[in-house]
Amino acid sequence: SRGHEAVGVGRGELDVTDGAAVRAAVRAHRPDAVVQCAAYTNVDRAESEPDLAMRVNRDGAAHVAAACASAGAVMALVSTDYVFGGPRDRPWGADDLPGPVNHYALTKLEGERAVAASGAEHVIARVSWLFGAARRTFVDGMLERALQGQRLRLVSDQFSTPTWTRSAAETLVELLERGGRGVFHVTDGGGAA
Repeated sequence: SRGHEAVGVGRGELDVTDGAAVRAAVRAHRPDAVVQCAAYTNVDRAESEPDLAMRVNRDGAAHVAAACASAGAVMALVSTDYVFGGPRDRPWGADDLPGPVNHYALTKLEGERAVAASGAEHVIARVSWLFGAARRTFVDGMLERALQGQRLRLVSDQFSTPTWTRSAAETLVELLERGGRGVFHVTDGGGAA
């Protein structure tokens, strides 16, 4: 809708952990920008599959960034607020020092570092509590249970900003259009516990 030609490459077509395949895909498509959405996102399972999580989140991001640097394309990495650890009485800023408290968070931070060190022009977009139509999310599950009258038992020490995937995507496109570079926190307004 914004006049850009977009090409989606899914997991079945491209394994981001295969550097040669990533380079070939970027050469074939000749993009101006690449939005890296591929990620290992199962926070709990990352503790029992640490190598796989690192290969996807760090190494995959590094492969895409290296291919972008070679092709002169801007790299946009979708990252997470999980790179920060512990409770806080105010929102995290993009310049705050990360402090990952689990393996998933470490893999995402290492991905950010790999992109920043790649030499590619880049945007790192830290998102939080994504929800949208493409897949079932925590928010979807909670709404479904509440509508069914089920009792909700949740931890009460987590606070964040639920972010609609469409809002995040539109903001990321706008950052790329305006020449934004560096680390940005891309979330909707408000907060939830």
